[in-house]
Amino acid sequence: MVDGSVTTQPEFSFWFRDVGYAVENYGTEPDIAIEISPDQAVAGLDPQLEKAIEVALQGLATTDGLPDFGPPPNLAPK
Repeated sequence: MVDGSVTTQPEFSFWFRDVGYAVENYGTEPDIAIEISPDQAVAGLDPQLEKAIEVALQGLATTDGLPDFGPPPNLAPK
């Protein structure tokens, strides 16, 4: 790149007994599907962000602490 940085593409996959299979640089699947119409995009509106904020605020209002993460996976080689 002009500024000296580089871009890469996903090239590695991994599998752990506790976690399963995944590919690097793969994002999280959305829980809630939100359609963005062309007129919203042109107007600079972001209904995905608005819904995310709404859901986050609802979660904060109904939660009294951290979620139960459970025990961490054992990633040591066996």
